[in-house]
Amino acid sequence: VGGIYNQIKVVNQGTVLAEHGTMRLSNVSVESTGILAAASDGVLQQNGGSVSAQTINVATGGSYTLSSGRLEANTFNGDFTQSAGTFAAV
Repeated sequence: VGGIYNQIKVVNQGTVLAEHGTMRLSNVSVESTGILAAASDGVLQQNGGSVSAQTINVATGGSYTLSSGRLEANTFNGDFTQSAGTFAAV
């Protein structure tokens, strides 16, 4: 039995890191009590859905791109590009 799941829930205080490539968040729900991060050669790309994180850290050279959906963060550090969607504080 297989399937596609549209729910990612990070419940620890750890770090989810996009390193050496792109982490595509497309029409998913992400809840992080820790840190979402992109390394200097990493990209966080959100296309729909909702992402809620306490902290988002993007290293110099990395990026977070929001093209649709809702992004909520208590703290955001680094490069951010928003072409559409909603960005709000947690």
